Amino acid sequence: NWMEPPAAEVEEASSPAPPAEAARSGPSPIVVGLLVVVLLCLLTVLGGMIAVATGVVSIPGELSVETIDGGGAIDDFYDTARTESITVGGTGSGTIANEFDAHNWLLTVDGPQTITVRVEGTADTDPWLFVYDSAGNQLAENDDIDFDTYDSLVTVDLPAAGTYTLRVVTWGGGAYTISVQ
Repeated sequence: NWMEPPAAEVEEASSPAPPAEAARSGPSPIVVGLLVVVLLCLLTVLGGMIAVATGVVSIPGELSVETIDGGGAIDDFYDTARTESITVGGTGSGTIANEFDAHNWLLTVDGPQTITVRVEGTADTDPWLFVYDSAGNQLAENDDIDFDTYDSLVTVDLPAAGTYTLRVVTWGGGAYTISVQ
């Protein structure tokens, strides 16, 4: 008969469908996904702790408070690699190894006065100058004199007798000279 399906199709159509429980074996995809996320988070935290503890990874730029003889506490993330004295009318020079080091120049004055400090980098050195009072308060700072000159220049009023810190850092390290007028 032209209306009857072939025998094979009849058998397939008449076989019972598996129950819903039998079709789903194992945990649901949502549970598996959540477990994977939790496991990845734990591995990330554990791996980071191991890397830092073993020294494989270091975290530069940690915040520190450093007390400098004759000056105040300076609260920044640079490491003081060198401390020298300088006078009004004096000059000095140095080489900073990297962008995390700083040089401190201690300037002692007998009374209130206005000073001008210039820091000139050599070659590709880009110096940055900070001036702090004896309590560690920032009085002035300068990164670039202008858009074309990467040297630093600060004119600042020193309000009282005491020791002031002229802190020099650089973008990436390099040689520089400092002068105080």
